[in-house]
Amino acid sequence: MNTLAKYMKWSNKTNESKQHKHYISAANNTSFISTEGGMDDNAILGIMFNAANGDAVKKLYEGDVSAHNNDSSAADLALVNHIAFYTQTPKQIDRIFRTSALFQEKWDDVHSADGRTYGEMTITKALSDLSNTYSSPSRTKVQTEAKEFQFVNGAEIIKRSGKTDWLIENYIPSDATVLIFGNPASGKSLIALDMACCIGSGRDWEGNTVKQGNVAYIAGEGFNGLSKRLRAVSEAKDLEVKHFYSSEISMDLMERGSVDLVRKAVRGINDLRLIIIDTLHRNSTGEENSSKDFSVILKHCDLLRNATGATIMLVHHSGHSDQKRSRGSSSIKGAMDAEFKVSQSPQKVVTLECTKMKDDKKSESIKFDLKTVITDYDDDGEPIAGPLLEKSTTYFKTDKTAVMKGKNALALDILRELAGANGEPVNKANWRDCFIKRSNVKPDSKDPVDAKRTQFKRAVKSLKENGLVIEDNGSFSIADSDASTEEDNE
Repeated sequence: MNTLAKYMKWSNKTNESKQHKHYISAANNTSFISTEGGMDDNAILGIMFNAANGDAVKKLYEGDVSAHNNDSSAADLALVNHIAFYTQTPKQIDRIFRTSALFQEKWDDVHSADGRTYGEMTITKALSDLSNTYSSPSRTKVQTEAKEFQFVNGAEIIKRSGKTDWLIENYIPSDATVLIFGNPASGKSLIALDMACCIGSGRDWEGNTVKQGNVAYIAGEGFNGLSKRLRAVSEAKDLEVKHFYSSEISMDLMERGSVDLVRKAVRGINDLRLIIIDTLHRNSTGEENSSKDFSVILKHCDLLRNATGATIMLVHHSGHSDQKRSRGSSSIKGAMDAEFKVSQSPQKVVTLECTKMKDDKKSESIKFDLKTVITDYDDDGEPIAGPLLEKSTTYFKTDKTAVMKGKNALALDILRELAGANGEPVNKANWRDCFIKRSNVKPDSKDPVDAKRTQFKRAVKSLKENGLVIEDNGSFSIADSDASTEEDNE
């Protein structure tokens, strides 16, 4: 049986779908995203044989296993490792290996209890151990030339339109780097997903026109939650998801190799408008407080943006001690073209607030009601639900005349004094001690200190429930200025 016939026999096996699942499982345990396409078989062989180690690889390909102590299994894996460096498509690896002198009938023999063949297991191991891949010099050259350093005359500059090129009108610029931050479960990922589906569908986002195109989502967390959120927003708002693409694994924005693999993967997505990286923490091994590390992250974001022309949207967490800003280095905000803060009130009202718009006026704040919608039922008849954001029509106003009286007003005044002009977080114990010193109780109180502690506890509870103060790890800070009139903070 000739090589092509052997390959067709393998390709048409009835357990092909199971084989594919094994390969996908292996890929999910690595730090890359594999895509179909790329170089053809002959191109890979030509480049592989002309590489620095090409002579040794060619000998191996031609059946010389002496460099591996005449161990045929070790030689097989070595050759597959070489091939996998140039292509991460399992079928192509298999196809190229079958043209080598190392190919034997045992390649198709079942070697595991779950039905995998020797060939499948060898390819799976190679993909699982893969730490680097080939990057075409010609493609690198094209990207470099497209962004080569040059100067533009001032007369030419002023001829260019100063109008912002919007991806989402008034909110998200095109070909930009933007940040959406907020506390866990504040609704930041829901907003990003809502925007993504509107861009993919070509539908206005909250009354603002969009540029239709494809969206790539780099997922740093579980697919179960993403599936529920995506299904909820697409079905409830009748939005298409065929232009939405999600990775199955996270990336590392600190590692050039990981970024190059993502860049390679997104080349297969035409008309790409937006790349969402959710969250920054789950997709980077860098130190968040290091401006040096963030400069590396930003450079790699620029590589993705320059290669695609798409806007990069980073989803990030609020600061530990200051929830008015994103967590980590202060250089993060300075590097953004646009920045948005997401907060959620006790009444489940989610607020999107623009905290920076580099080249245009700040976007108007939008409030959403956080709801739960049923999208399906499982085999036991139990509902499958997902979260959904709908533009809010009712704002929960704080009754300041009721809240800002007596001990509530005293507690807030003391917190404001302790926080100082910079609004520094205040330890709860310090706040309480100052309150006890300045508060008063009835002269006949049996335990004045205990009575004042009770006053303080009630005041803090009221201020938190009405969105006037924010607690984080035992410290408190004054909520944003608009929190005194609307309950839109966590």
